[in-house]
Amino acid sequence: MKAVLLFALFCFAAVAVVNASSHGEPPAVLENPLADATDLYAFVSYETGRSNYVTILANYNPLQDPIAGPNYFPLSNDYYYEILIDQNGDGKEEILYSFDVTSELEDDGGIKVPVYNTGKKTSVPLKVVGQLAAGQSTAGKLNWIDSYKLSVTKGDKTKRVTAAGTSNSVFTIPFDNAGQKTIPNYQAYADQYIYTIDILGCDATGRVFVGQRAESFFIPLGQTFDLVNYQNNQLPILQPQGNVVNARSNNDIAGKNVDVFALEVPIKCLKGKSDVIGIWTRARSKKSGRQDNRLGNPLVNELIIGLEDKDLWNKLTPADDEEFVDYFNYPAFPELLNILFSGPAGVARIAPTNFPRKDLNQALQQGITGLNRLTKDSKTYADMLRLNTAIAPVDPFGQRNLGPLAGDVAGYPNGRRPGDDVVDITLRVAMGVLCTTPFATQFSCVATDAPTGTFFFGDGASRDATDFGASFPYLLTPLPGATLA
Repeated sequence: MKAVLLFALFCFAAVAVVNASSHGEPPAVLENPLADATDLYAFVSYETGRSNYVTILANYNPLQDPIAGPNYFPLSNDYYYEILIDQNGDGKEEILYSFDVTSELEDDGGIKVPVYNTGKKTSVPLKVVGQLAAGQSTAGKLNWIDSYKLSVTKGDKTKRVTAAGTSNSVFTIPFDNAGQKTIPNYQAYADQYIYTIDILGCDATGRVFVGQRAESFFIPLGQTFDLVNYQNNQLPILQPQGNVVNARSNNDIAGKNVDVFALEVPIKCLKGKSDVIGIWTRARSKKSGRQDNRLGNPLVNELIIGLEDKDLWNKLTPADDEEFVDYFNYPAFPELLNILFSGPAGVARIAPTNFPRKDLNQALQQGITGLNRLTKDSKTYADMLRLNTAIAPVDPFGQRNLGPLAGDVAGYPNGRRPGDDVVDITLRVAMGVLCTTPFATQFSCVATDAPTGTFFFGDGASRDATDFGASFPYLLTPLPGATLA
């Protein structure tokens, strides 16, 4: 713990001195957005009274337009949506949580309405035909029922998760937020589907929720993939003060929704011999058993893995990631920034020169010593979120969205919270900020290896923990398809 605190203090001091998810990363996933894992969060719960729990949020099915009726955005019945936990750092799961989604018409053939004076009843063409509210039956109103079962596997044992104190293993997914006439109080309606659950091998209860939420990622998406067209195409540095600053208004995807698989599990039921756990999520075909998508750290597939290997990387496990280690040791993205901006900046080079990039490898593939390194991490290259469960959570008003780079070791890359600015953090790590800290020797680099390592690289979009909820499932109520005047 002392090493963690020192790391935080030194990182904060280093920053003080100088004071992307495309949501369709590998090409094949574009053909099936229902299998697209866009964001993964894992953090010690900062809801009041819940600091002995870990919250894991896996977002799928991105860029949902709230007005996209009549069918909206049901999850796929063809995939298992899974969350995997590595307890020892070998890139293989010791615990597996698997969500099995089912969608079906109400009753037998769905809701039918009588046709005037004909004696006939005709099946309705819509998924919802009446107003939905918390505590009220959806019978005769909701024509399309989405539900799921959750199982947990530990070793060779698999067991269905049940609602606490019951044998019920079928959980309801709330209908998407069609609009305020259909669902006048969506928060209350959706909150009734937050379940307290009993979990295999755990003598304490957890919580689960699956459903639509407001998009939680933030980025100027169009500018990012227009050859990093930030700040009038100047070197992408956003000063903390001045004419160009990070702003909530720069978030291109603020008007979209997404689906979340949310779990809250007692810490003691997740960790092994170490306080650190590795987490990733995947979509796995029910028919073939094949994994079609996976996600650990944000932005790895977008900015690190080469285009020729994106689909292959997506089908393999973290235990296979040594095959891709050169993408981290000799990354292309800083070189692209160097090509784009070293000329306009009037310097010979802006990208780091410390090869192989041990700083990037530790941040994304091996964990950082004294912060979130697992037992076997020194021998394994594995893309996972690594979370040190012994580090106490920080309340929303105390969180700093640059995490350890701003002295807040409870944030990314130690796990990831909704308010962590992972784009800015990743940009700065890619451009060598870790080489400018007093801990640079553990990364085998020095400050001169990173000529722009102390610069304020950023994308111009900003949010923080206060923009999200302070309780499970933390992500905000989805935007409605229409509002009442």
